[in-house]
Amino acid sequence: LLVHHHVRRHPWLADNSQMVGGEELTELLRETGKQWLVVHGHRHVPFLSYADGGATSPIVLSAGSVAAKPYPIRGRHP
Repeated sequence: LLVHHHVRRHPWLADNSQMVGGEELTELLRETGKQWLVVHGHRHVPFLSYADGGATSPIVLSAGSVAAKPYPIRGRHP
């Protein structure tokens, strides 16, 4: 499923750019019993996660962009 705004709150962004009804949408997708991949890009900050729920929770990909404003690196490295 391709959408513009975040279907759930992005953990690295302070603002709330989440779509209205995003949690309800992911719940509906989960209830189908099928595996879903939800791709969005609104803020162009890359992040891959599972929506809340069980084994049929949608995978959510926040797509990055080479044209986007750079953000600080997240995570740790040796």
